[in-house]
Amino acid sequence: MRRYSLGLKNILTAKASVFIDVLILSEFINRWSRFTYDTIPAHQKPRTFKIFRKSPLFQTVAQDIAVRTRKTMNFCSRTDSGFDTLDMDSLLNDFETEKKDFNDQVLEDLCVRRRFNLVTDDLDFKAANLTLFTANPKLLNP
Repeated sequence: MRRYSLGLKNILTAKASVFIDVLILSEFINRWSRFTYDTIPAHQKPRTFKIFRKSPLFQTVAQDIAVRTRKTMNFCSRTDSGFDTLDMDSLLNDFETEKKDFNDQVLEDLCVRRRFNLVTDDLDFKAANLTLFTANPKLLNP
């Protein structure tokens, strides 16, 4: 996390624009929620993630995520994925035959169309035709 925080600081220092889409925001919120659930000690951990989401324990987590999300949104510009212009047949074919993650496909399409670079730790983007910024060594090595 620190590497990405430093990277963001460098992006902002360079006065580069940071764009965020609802899919990115959703992935961040869901990943942070699951990360927190996965780190709860076994004797305190609710039996399932869905039970955790409905527990009083999650309320604190949700508040922390909301605070972090609001801070992030302060230096980001919102962008839209362009759902209305996506080639759904192509995306669904790739999803079906190549077993690609649908959200990742939409994000890759967005980045290609808007000429955005992507900050990610997700190995699913290893073969993407994008400029990636990452701290994930598996994405850095061919």
